[in-house]
Parts: sequence; structure tokens; C-alpha cells
Amino acid sequence: TWTNSSKYKFPEMLSEEDFINENFDIAYFNYFTKLIDFKKARFTSGLIRTIFAKPSNIAKNISIKSLSEHLKSSIEIYCEEYKNIILIAHSMGGLISKAFILDDLNENESTKVKLFLSLAVPHKGSNWANIGGKLARSNPQVIDLKPLSAFLDKVNEDWIENKERIPKTVYYFGQYDEIVEEQNAVSYQVGKKLKVACNNDHFNICKPESKNSIVYKGIKKDLSTYVKEKHFSEDMKPKTFIDDGKLDDELFVLKLLIADVHNSLIDDSKQTFFNAEYMIRSMISKGYDIEELDQLYNNLERLYRIYFNKLV
Repeated sequence: TWTNSSKYKFPEMLSEEDFINENFDIAYFNYFTKLIDFKKARFTSGLIRTIFAKPSNIAKNISIKSLSEHLKSSIEIYCEEYKNIILIAHSMGGLISKAFILDDLNENESTKVKLFLSLAVPHKGSNWANIGGKLARSNPQVIDLKPLSAFLDKVNEDWIENKERIPKTVYYFGQYDEIVEEQNAVSYQVGKKLKVACNNDHFNICKPESKNSIVYKGIKKDLSTYVKEKHFSEDMKPKTFIDDGKLDDELFVLKLLIADVHNSLIDDSKQTFFNAEYMIRSMISKGYDIEELDQLYNNLERLYRIYFNKLV
């Protein structure tokens, strides 16, 4: 699924990026499928650490819903120690992923999946399945992949209802894809910024020939943005303040002392000032434009002055 004509695997390409290697573990999730001329997903090993069990020798097509339950069990067992998961899924794997995410939200009110990268996924079904269904009437996966199937209707309806809770999703589609066309490869109510057009067909979109391809550079950018935002959110959390006396001469502290305000309020003010300064320095070091937050900062400062004046 992920190996290009030079036997170079997409996940191995990604793992060669320093920031990806430092911030992520990469694993494959494998399942059996036989959809007319679709090939069985191969279990691979090598540079990428594989943390999912190898599929059994029993070759049987089961429903997409059942496969999502297999994914759920695999993540719960093999990825128990991970708090944040990114899913990169191709074709039917994306529907398996969506069904898993929705079940996770329903069961836990939240999901470990923080980013979902969708590669040529038939979110609205595939017209190919209508043809394939005539040749494989008993294949549950083909039935699920048909446009307007009961499975797809349910998943898409739940996806829209949970739009405030689902992870950020980026939709990659192939402009030469005859299996899943653009209108089916993008979910409902998706903005332009979350759609990426690639000069690929259905099969080579997940096996870029070089690191200069759109799909590779796009996913690399998505992962980089996620890491940056994750580190930023961690830096914005309040830090433990140790009062070493360095803030004793700050003007706001002197005012509180003159007003004979209780020591606990002075300590609290120092803690607040410390975290505000720490967060600003952290934002500057990561390249954020402080001017963009000036208005918010001014509003907060104004509120602080209002309540400070009430106090003194």
C-alpha cells in the first residue's frame, strides 16, 4: 500500500525527517481486504517500528464497522501509553478510521486521535462499488462502499453532528483518481484550506515517488504544524513559580505593599506575572507575531486595571 516503484516506503521517508523521528513513533495497521483487483495489504517491517500484530492467515472480508472495532482494540492494547495519535489513512482505511474515531468519542467523550490525514478516502462512497457490487454481491466491504449505503449515511451523519469534537481532518484527493473522485474524497462541509489536490491516481497517492511530491510535502507540513501547536500549547500552561525575590521591586508589587494587601494576594500576583512573561517569551522564541495578540493583551490589561483599582 505504501511502497513506491523504487521499493521506498512512505512511512520510512517520513521517519528520515528529524522532527518526525524526534516527535513520533510510526506503526502500520493492517487488515485483509479483497475488492476485485485490490491487493491484500502487506505486513512490513524495517526502519519503522511495528506495534500492531500481524494479520492471521484467515482470509475473509469483514465489514468496515468490524474492521474499525479491530482498529479500536489494536490502539487500546498496543498504544495504551500514547496520549496523542495521528492517523494517516488511504482509501477504505479512512472509513475504518472515521468509524473508530466516532466510537471513541461516543464511548469516552474525547479521542486520542488529534489529527486525521485522509488520502483518497471514499467519504461519500465510490461509484466503482456499484459496478463491483454486481461482481461481488456478498462482499460486505463493497456494500458499505456504495454511495448512500446505510453505513456511509450513518458515519457521515455522526461526523457532522460531532464536528466540534472530531480531530482536525485534511483531505487529500487525486485529480486522476477514477476510483474515488474529488466530490467523494472530501467529507461534507469542508473548507478549502483543508482540501489538497494531488496529481495522483487512487493507488499512487499513498506511495509518493519523491520527497518533492505534493502529498509528501503536504503531510510533512501537517505534521510539522501539529508539533509546533502541541509544543506551543504545552508552553502556554501555567508553570510553577518559585519566589526568589526577583519580582519584589516590580511596580505592581510595590503598589500592593503600599495598599497593605495580604501576602497571599501578592504571591498570586507574582505567579500571574511570571506566567504571563514566560508565555510571551515562549511565543517570541517560536516565531509568533506578538502584534497579532496586542488587542487581546490590551483588553486583559484593562480588565486587570479595573479590578486592581477596585481592590486598592
